[in-house]
Amino acid sequence: MTYNPDIHHRRSIRLKGYDYTSSGWYFVTICVQGGQCVLGEVVDGEMVLNDWGEIVVKWIVWLEEQYEYVVLDTWCVMPNHVHMVIVLTDIADGSRRGGSRTAPTGGGVLRPELGQRPIGDVVYAVAKVVVAVERQYLTATLW
Repeated sequence: MTYNPDIHHRRSIRLKGYDYTSSGWYFVTICVQGGQCVLGEVVDGEMVLNDWGEIVVKWIVWLEEQYEYVVLDTWCVMPNHVHMVIVLTDIADGSRRGGSRTAPTGGGVLRPELGQRPIGDVVYAVAKVVVAVERQYLTATLW
């Protein structure tokens, strides 16, 4: 379905005035386009990942290995989406601690000169894998 501004009214859920380059705790959900269940299935109440879901898991784990200022507090892969609690830490002082768990009204500032990226860039690293997996899955199921 193509974007139609007359019927698609997306509103931003971001906090006005909040600096998303700040260190802190971020709850992130990445959905597969169209709600397609391409990452596995729930069997007897347990998530069973398929090969595509396992690829996404590898990339989620890769985030913490790739970026020293990223800590994955928890994450969960579901058939058609991924939930993650990502902590962007303030490594300027050499620690790997996140910002406050309270409402995000401030916090440390990421240091681009140290290679730190805003939350959007970190999420994009996993989201592009979810999109690639979705495309591969759809291609494989069409043949």
